[in-house]
Amino acid sequence: MKIIAVVDEVGRGSFIGPVYAASVLLHKSVNKQILQDSKRFTKAKQEVLSKSIQENTIFEIRKA
Repeated sequence: MKIIAVVDEVGRGSFIGPVYAASVLLHKSVNKQILQDSKRFTKAKQEVLSKSIQENTIFEIRKA
């Protein structure tokens, strides 16, 4: 079995604001080609991908 985990962070840091880190375990059915830099996606595409990720993965988001 091959397990792929994706980890990313967002935020400005403790002096400017909170930082959030997320870890996602991708189900093998997820098309990894579409998972690129989300900042380049339209808001609508981000929302569709967010829903798909939440339905097809195990994920956790933490505030640092």
